[in-house]
Amino acid sequence: MAEHDVLLSGLAALRNVRTQSIRIVASECLMAAPFLPALMNVSEKYQDAAIELMSAESNAAHRVILNDTAHFGLLLDSPDDVRLRVHAAARQPFVVLMARQHPLAIHERITPEMVVENKLLTPLPSSRLFEIIQTVFSSRGLSLNIALKSSSMQMILNGVERGFGIALLPALFAPEDQNSALIVRPLDCEELREISLLLVSRVGRKLEPGALEMRSALMRAIRKLPAK
Repeated sequence: MAEHDVLLSGLAALRNVRTQSIRIVASECLMAAPFLPALMNVSEKYQDAAIELMSAESNAAHRVILNDTAHFGLLLDSPDDVRLRVHAAARQPFVVLMARQHPLAIHERITPEMVVENKLLTPLPSSRLFEIIQTVFSSRGLSLNIALKSSSMQMILNGVERGFGIALLPALFAPEDQNSALIVRPLDCEELREISLLLVSRVGRKLEPGALEMRSALMRAIRKLPAK
């Protein structure tokens, strides 16, 4: 009987190796490569924790944070909401991503007028990223030349890399590798330079040690993002 109990106990231990979850929601795929070291470090320290990373459009991410489905989240210029607490913020101006061989690559800075003369790859119209871009360009009387709209950020980046078009994205998505097939140029547009990335949680949200450590790690990572 004792051996049976030990076996059952061992099986239960195997099933529950991961005894806590750390749930993060990233609006508009904002959990980009610069945050990967933070996730890896916390996973190494809290080996009983399972990290759950969700991606959602802005409004959905907002709801997921407020209803406690996620412990905290990354939002882009979230509207003021007294139910949310901002733990860290970093300015993330929009930049122009293009293939190295793209004709625009010869320019040091890109204007909105230059953008509309080229094929553009964008997120879906329902996304906050698209809304921001469309609003700014419409206010300038400019029409976007959109060749592809996609919910997949990887598809957009791959399309840009292959020369399908260019993309306007927050600086967070700029490649870190200097030898990348993608290059980045500043966008000469003041309205798109004042966009911020925010790490937020619901006011009063209680966190387990692993989630608390993750929040602190992401706060540090956001504060280390290069000033653009």
